[in-house]
Amino acid sequence: MEPNQKKNYILLMIGFIAAVIIVMYVFSLRSQLQDVRANQKNYEEEIESLSSIQNTDALNTSREFLEAFFTYESTAERYNKIEPLMTD
Repeated sequence: MEPNQKKNYILLMIGFIAAVIIVMYVFSLRSQLQDVRANQKNYEEEIESLSSIQNTDALNTSREFLEAFFTYESTAERYNKIEPLMTD
């Protein structure tokens, strides 16, 4: 083989190896992306279920507080009604 042909052969082999590495890297990234998307879907479902629970609990607590706060005969009675619903 001539030195020029040897050089071309080596460059061709290096190019082929680089192409194989790039293809393997792309497939690795695709599989990681699929895993992330599956996790994202699970997290979105979890957030949605937790949000609906929190909204319902907060709504019920707020209604109880407002009803107790605005329906009273005296201020002492109002305070006694809302005391369990208040925070420290």
